[in-house]
Formats: sequence, structure tokens, C-alpha cells
Amino acid sequence: MPLSSGIRNGNVTLVAMYGEKPDAVKDLIVTIQEILAGGLGQSFEPHPLDQIHCTIIGLEGVLPNDSGQVLNRNYLELRHEQRHMDLAAAAQMLNDLQLQVRIGGYRLDRDYGFTSRGSHPYNRSFSFQQGRAVVVGWAEGDKLNEARRAFQAANILHKYHADPLSRDNDLYLVIGRAARTSAADRVLLTVREYLAGHALRLAIGQENLSVVTYKDSALLSSGCAVIPIPVPEDRLRNLYQE
Repeated sequence: MPLSSGIRNGNVTLVAMYGEKPDAVKDLIVTIQEILAGGLGQSFEPHPLDQIHCTIIGLEGVLPNDSGQVLNRNYLELRHEQRHMDLAAAAQMLNDLQLQVRIGGYRLDRDYGFTSRGSHPYNRSFSFQQGRAVVVGWAEGDKLNEARRAFQAANILHKYHADPLSRDNDLYLVIGRAARTSAADRVLLTVREYLAGHALRLAIGQENLSVVTYKDSALLSSGCAVIPIPVPEDRLRNLYQE
């Protein structure tokens, strides 16, 4: 069933640690940024600390002009299904979300019982991806993947669950932009070794979750509205109208 010709997009997402961060998180990010700046020079452009965040799940919606309901953009684009988001259920799930995550502390010579996109967590803990410097952590017991999949009950599809059998327990921190240079491989190993020796465990919940509306996918603060959790259903619904 085709959409009407006039539509509006609501760029809304659920993130952790946007803005203020615990000291341990700031120290980890700043140290890695310093390693990258020292090894890559002007080829590395660090993101501001307050802009760096972890995306839990995108809540992007599409609003046909002739409807007051919000269609989930990922269902529409990835599975070609028109699914109206249950924002009452979504608000409850956002407000109840609790996760334990770990960044770093993964050594290459040990088996941790999981891989990430087919790679050992040591290798995935830091990488250069499409010009970005990316730190990755994981939720204990596959809980982030399970939480993302649970949002399907509210007709919200995680962008990496296009295939019903896909899983994504990865927690990404994009800490800057980096051009691939001759020094990149050496710096890559330096950062991975640093992370292997510095395990950081974090609780994610109402104290550091927020719903963010954005104009730029990097969540530049000048184009964002930040709503801390808990968020009432009517406030969440209004975000798609603003």
C-alpha cells in the first residue's frame, strides 16, 4: 500500500551518555583521542565530548500528512512494511530499560563466548569504519540485542535487524573522524591494547538515557533537542510533530 505523496520525517533516537558523562567514561575517551591525535596528527578530528554517545535504538518515524499516526521508518525502508508505532508501549520500554555493559578488557588470547560480526571482541573493540574512529562495547548476556528486538512489540525495528535472524549486541561510541594513513595500523593496535588493559563496566538506565531529536545524524548539539528519561507518552508523541 503506497504512502500518500506528502510525508514528514521525525528524526528521533534513544541514546546513552549524550552530554555529561561519568568521569571514567570521559577519561577513557580522552585517552583514546590523545593516542589517535599523537599517531595520526591532523588526520584525526576528535568529536566534542558532549556530542559522543551510544545509540540504543533509532525511533525514527514517518508521518503521512493525512494521518495522525507515526509509521516506523526502519520497518518501512528495511522490510517495506507500514507499521504504526505504539508510542505508549515504546515510552514504557524506554523508561524501564536497564543494561549492564562492558567496554574494554578483552584480550586476544581468551575466548569470551561470543563474536561481533564474526570477529573477536579484541579486534572489534576499536576500529576505523568509513572514516570514523569507533569504540565498541557489549551488554552482558546479549541483553542489548534482546532489548532492541523487544521494541518490535511496539512496531519499532532496529536498523541492524532488517533480517529477522540478525542480532546486534554492539554498543558504539564514535569518538572522531579519521583518515586512513600509513600510521593507522600501528595506532589501531595501540588503541586495542590500551582497551584490552582497561575494562570499564557501566550501568545504563534512566540516569544516563535520553531521547534526542536531530537534524544531523552525528547529533551535533546545535541541532538537537534532548529529553531525559523518563519521558511521558504525550511528550514522546509530540517529538514527531515538532
